[in-house]
Amino acid sequence: MRLFALVFLSIVLSAFHALATHNRSGEMTYRHLGGNTYELTVVTFTDQNSSAADRDSLPVYWGDGSIDTLPRINGPLVDGNFKGEVLNNAVQMNIYRGTHTYAGYGTFVIRMQDLNRVTGVDNINNGNSVEIPFFVEDTLRVFDPAIWGPPNNSPVMSTLAIDTAYVGEIYYHTMGAYDPDGVDSLSFEFYNPLQDFLFPVPNYEPLTQLFPGTTLTIDPVTGLVTWDKPQSQGLVNIGVMVREWRRRFNPDGSLHSVSEIGNIKRDLQIFILDSPNNPPLIDEIPDTCVIAGSLLQIPVSVTDPDIGDMLTVFGNGGTFALTESPASLIESSSGPGFWNGSFQWQTVCNHVQPGYYQVLINAKDPLGATDLETFGVKVVAPAPENLTATPSGNTVLLQWDSPYTCADASRFLGFSVWRREGPNQFDIDTCNPGLAGKGYTKIASNWQQYTYTDNNVEIGKNYCYRVLGEFGDTTSLGWVLNFVESLPSNEACTQLKRDLPVMLNVSVESTDATSGSIFVRWMNPSVEDFDTIQNPGPYKYELFRAQGFTGSGAQLIHQVESQWFALLDDTTFTDTGLNTDANPYSYYVRFWSGDDTIGRTETASSVFLTLGAAGNQMILSWEAQVPWTNTQYVVFRSFPQGSPYVVLDTVDVPTYTDAGLQNDSLYCYFVQSIGAYSDTTIVSPLINDSQEECGYPIDTVGPCPPTLTVANICTDPGSVLEEFVNQLVWTKPLVSCGGDAIKYRIYFASRTDQPLTLIDSFHTVNDTTFVHPLGNTVAGCYAVAAVDSYYNEGPLSNTVCVDNCPLYELPNTFT
Repeated sequence: MRLFALVFLSIVLSAFHALATHNRSGEMTYRHLGGNTYELTVVTFTDQNSSAADRDSLPVYWGDGSIDTLPRINGPLVDGNFKGEVLNNAVQMNIYRGTHTYAGYGTFVIRMQDLNRVTGVDNINNGNSVEIPFFVEDTLRVFDPAIWGPPNNSPVMSTLAIDTAYVGEIYYHTMGAYDPDGVDSLSFEFYNPLQDFLFPVPNYEPLTQLFPGTTLTIDPVTGLVTWDKPQSQGLVNIGVMVREWRRRFNPDGSLHSVSEIGNIKRDLQIFILDSPNNPPLIDEIPDTCVIAGSLLQIPVSVTDPDIGDMLTVFGNGGTFALTESPASLIESSSGPGFWNGSFQWQTVCNHVQPGYYQVLINAKDPLGATDLETFGVKVVAPAPENLTATPSGNTVLLQWDSPYTCADASRFLGFSVWRREGPNQFDIDTCNPGLAGKGYTKIASNWQQYTYTDNNVEIGKNYCYRVLGEFGDTTSLGWVLNFVESLPSNEACTQLKRDLPVMLNVSVESTDATSGSIFVRWMNPSVEDFDTIQNPGPYKYELFRAQGFTGSGAQLIHQVESQWFALLDDTTFTDTGLNTDANPYSYYVRFWSGDDTIGRTETASSVFLTLGAAGNQMILSWEAQVPWTNTQYVVFRSFPQGSPYVVLDTVDVPTYTDAGLQNDSLYCYFVQSIGAYSDTTIVSPLINDSQEECGYPIDTVGPCPPTLTVANICTDPGSVLEEFVNQLVWTKPLVSCGGDAIKYRIYFASRTDQPLTLIDSFHTVNDTTFVHPLGNTVAGCYAVAAVDSYYNEGPLSNTVCVDNCPLYELPNTFT
């Protein structure tokens, strides 16, 4: 992308000198020094020929009622004052600096105003900008570091607030902003340049209005400004604001809150020149991601259409300013019209952050035309390595390599452990660390060891695990800032030894209030996993039943015994005499070896169906609590009563709406669940039926609202209505949404600030008028609602309010 720079041709700029007055552009940045003390730096760009308006110092409003005068600190020292730095025959750069201590926490708007802007800014006040003040501001938030972490420093700018565009060439500008704290993210947007606090400059014209047909955009993430494209020579200003956002996480890594902790505004001036000089061109560099600890080397190649030009190439951005292992730009070869080299960065674990580092490469020819290439580099934490999962009794033991590559990083918090049922061997994407969207659930966070025991496991499930490293900055109260996860470890899958029985079926066979029955089935322990020497016979199964889903208060209902494990093959039971019409039931099996209890199965319940009636439809919902996973449900219906059940549909959620039915007709249903264990050695599919449930669709929706009008002698002076009577007239509901309407209800309120109350009811659907005598007034509000044959009241009509009409009696003689 091409960006034309600050060094101008004196001949080309001479046209601007006669118009120049004083302030061109500028910005302010701040830096935390300690406690509540901050250092402010103001940078302005002025017309270097306006010596009469030159400022050795500038007033600054700190936002807390204090005002200070900041001295200029750059340029040559003359008579005890610094005179600023002359950049060329049109621009002088001035740097002012001072410190301030705030009394306490708060949000402060720091402001600086100087009189006045240079004249001839085409998009400010129709070019009459000479008497318009120059104004910039920053927002600084002083906060409790125990809650929000380290005190904030404003973004650092890598480029200047003055720039050059060329007629007919696409113009690019970037602030080169980066967060020196390493914990905040930045966003970028335009604002209208200001002349005072909350007051934009007068008659400001956006560039797309000044130059119709052009486009001006800003990338909210990178801050890249693109103008396509200047049409004539001139001078313009635009405003770019950078906001800083800080994310605060809970100790487990879940996001707690996001807050804007500050912003700065750049008032940017752009010279638009018409020059035949061709700028250099940098080969495009794509965004990239790198694992911390790796050496990143990216080729950089620059050419210039003007073959004889010698090029200067340099880098800007946060990677070059890091205190630990900064990046560098290395030249390999150069000559007239070309430059070759590489961007090199030895990354370390402390470089890990959630977003991309923005890297800027600048190339400049001898006449000052510049190209700029921006690209992002994301440094991600390496994965924990060699994860294993080993079943141990009723637990799973996880282990991974120690030490972790980034264990010594200052921002390393610990590990998180993730689990899912069944494998997911996805391809690792270096640019997207973590496990979001991969079907895993976090079961441990901020874990400080290299082993983890999962106690919450069940027989029959295939558990798959991964481990992540977690990074962030922790406040004294335990909040985590700038939270980010590593690449995921390898996946390790395992399942518990199947040395206990496993529930397979709890299926309703008949529905009745007293003689219902349920078929129960379980599976023997695996011959390979069950140790008969360690656990000698005799063996016994005990089947327990409870009303409800959870198995609470279960009672022993059946036993199976055998001296020999191989002959313990009775694993089914039909439970009778149940009220399956009204209740679900749950079951589990307890397993004995000799006089010792080896363990028990998980609890499995029947599928229980509930019906909800609505107009012309039945709403089905069902529930089951089982140790396997149900993935599909088949819905059966019988209609008319006594006819065979037929399949309505197969769904993957436990709800279904059967529509288009006849109200007051009996419909009967049952649901069949289809599921399986994730352990593929267990028989599947597992099919279980709910009880049968019958119900009648009924109309629960009232008729459509009527449309109401109200008349009286005030609204219709020629009517035959009596003096204090209101006549209500409304429309009958349409057949399509109220064909069974049977009557109306009339509502009234004497004042507009009172609720409507029922005053009468009509029992004839064709009578749509009502006369309401009030005695000595006609003021009030009315509404009407229709009622259907199921006594469902529909919505109220429109509310109509009427008021008394004034009556004047004038004498026929005046004095």
